[in-house]
Amino acid sequence: RDQNLMLTQEIRRHANQLAAVNRVAAAVSGSLSLNEVMETALQVVLNTTGAQASGISLIDEEAQELVLRAQKGWLQDFVRERPMRIPLGRGLSGWVIENDDVLVHNDLDERQELAVSRFHEEKFRSIAMAPMHARGKIIGILSIMSYKPFSFDMGHVEVLQNVADTVGVSIDNARLYEASTESQSRLRAVLQSTADGIIATSRDGRIRMINAAAEAMLNVPAALLTGVPLRESPLPENVRQSLLF
Repeated sequence: RDQNLMLTQEIRRHANQLAAVNRVAAAVSGSLSLNEVMETALQVVLNTTGAQASGISLIDEEAQELVLRAQKGWLQDFVRERPMRIPLGRGLSGWVIENDDVLVHNDLDERQELAVSRFHEEKFRSIAMAPMHARGKIIGILSIMSYKPFSFDMGHVEVLQNVADTVGVSIDNARLYEASTESQSRLRAVLQSTADGIIATSRDGRIRMINAAAEAMLNVPAALLTGVPLRESPLPENVRQSLLF
């Protein structure tokens, strides 16, 4: 009977963990905005774990720092007003990254030496921190906090560990999308500012972009060309043929 009870509890625990991961995945998959992904993830993590505060810190490879990028439930603004930046290898976060493991501290007080001493002003008594992975490496840390001591047990650790990588992959996708969008914007600005006439087509032969110089040279509004198959475009015959061949 005891074994059956333990087995039932284990099955229920795994089911709850899977449900938590699914809730987070469903919540963050609807956006490719980095800020929206982080804000949504933090709220779902709070709802799932019952923690009172949460935070997401991302590794800045160039500066070799861990930077707090999003927070919920904190007394102070450590993202914009008082940016929290921790040199890699320092403090509790340094241990998490070095050991690639979850850290739980259930009895924080002012005697605890921290990399950022003003973190003590938050008065948190418990903290759990999990590394977030994407593309085979650690990209940051997902943390949950409580104002009560001894708030987090192994159940919280396992949920946080499973959720952290789901959040990490979503954050990485959002960052890649934003980087791609930024690159496209820069390229578009360069193409629009050049004096050379440029027309770009997609693989299916449709015109996707015509810059201002080409628009002026051909005396055809870009709106009449964008999305139109090149073979059917209202371009002068000699221009259309030269572009086709």
